[in-house]
Amino acid sequence: MDVVVIGGGAAGLNGALILARSRRTVVVIDSGTVTARRVLVATGLRDVPPDVPGLAEHWGHGVVHCPYCHGWEVRDEPIGILATGPPSIHHALLFRQLTDDLVYFTHGTDLDENTRARFAVGDIRVIDTPVREVMTSEDGGIAGVRLTDGTVVARRILAVAPA
Repeated sequence: MDVVVIGGGAAGLNGALILARSRRTVVVIDSGTVTARRVLVATGLRDVPPDVPGLAEHWGHGVVHCPYCHGWEVRDEPIGILATGPPSIHHALLFRQLTDDLVYFTHGTDLDENTRARFAVGDIRVIDTPVREVMTSEDGGIAGVRLTDGTVVARRILAVAPA
């Protein structure tokens, strides 16, 4: 046995899946004792989305956090990256592989000239005006975001990296 995953929730099962795909022998338990060379404790975590009106209501549906977990479902959609800090840059590059229509909302974070140039080469549009609110469409999904200057940018998906 290579790894014991303690916790059979989403985090534990996902960890076990990734390990198994990497040719590790894995067992998932919720109780009991098992001997193994490695133990993965998947206790979960609490997502804390940025304080943007309308964002929390779409969490897990139109607002996603992981290109590996949600990538297939959001592929080819107009995606916006709502920056929360430096990890958002990498986040944008990962989501760019899933769509040709990607917008990076800096939302008050810094973006150096080298990264701006890299985004330009990758056809990632950068918007520096802060996001005021996430707008809901008639079907209950995301219609887009309204910026602090009143501009509306149409998006169906927003991605938020852990800060």
